[in-house]
Amino acid sequence: MKTRWTLAVCVVVLVVAATGPAIGNQDQVAGITVGSEAGVKVAGDPTPPTCGAIGDPGFLLGQNPNSPVDPDWDIMSSHQTSWGTFVMAESINQTAADPDWFNISSLTVWGLSLINVPTEAIQACDPTGMTFDVIFYEDTAGVPGAVICDLQSVTPAITNTLVQYIGFDLFQFDLPAACDLGTVGPKWVTIQSELYPDDCGFVWLSSADDGSGSLQDGGGGWQFKENDRSMCINGATIPVELVAFSTE
Repeated sequence: MKTRWTLAVCVVVLVVAATGPAIGNQDQVAGITVGSEAGVKVAGDPTPPTCGAIGDPGFLLGQNPNSPVDPDWDIMSSHQTSWGTFVMAESINQTAADPDWFNISSLTVWGLSLINVPTEAIQACDPTGMTFDVIFYEDTAGVPGAVICDLQSVTPAITNTLVQYIGFDLFQFDLPAACDLGTVGPKWVTIQSELYPDDCGFVWLSSADDGSGSLQDGGGGWQFKENDRSMCINGATIPVELVAFSTE
């Protein structure tokens, strides 16, 4: 039997439009913004994991998760559930200055696993069994365009980091996601949890890195969100001299 935990602190709930922004240190979950105060870190508290660094084997790109004591962290829904369908898109800014071409093998993302029970408070739920759709896109005028790789029902390795955000555990999701991005240039990736019997949804934690923001679509088209999403991209780099070019 899977366990659910209910948030045991008093919060102020503000109902906003489904694609409304998360403002300051607030958390947007399927159109509901829950105002919260940043946590107070004390000695011995766990800290969020981080990505690798340039030069580490397999490291391609890293956007580390915001700490719960950061003043402007947020979470954004990216899930298929009975209580709302939302998808988040994060940019991958691969420029001509990069010495290698990206050949992705896996992604790591961080977020909460939540369920919105009618007439009850939003609750945490066990993400065991959660699967994801991972889709890579070309960029078209600043939004996701043509699909490069479409990976459905990806099963992640899931780790509870034991770091809490407004009383909810932060989970790490390691997703196998093999994709050759091909040509140099801006790209996008969407990571969305699929509908499954427990009706839990993935709610993606922000990152203070990069600074280009992210996008969310709740059914009315892409809407800009100020914060990036936390994500590591892992894989192999393909030296340019090994890439086959064609003049056709």
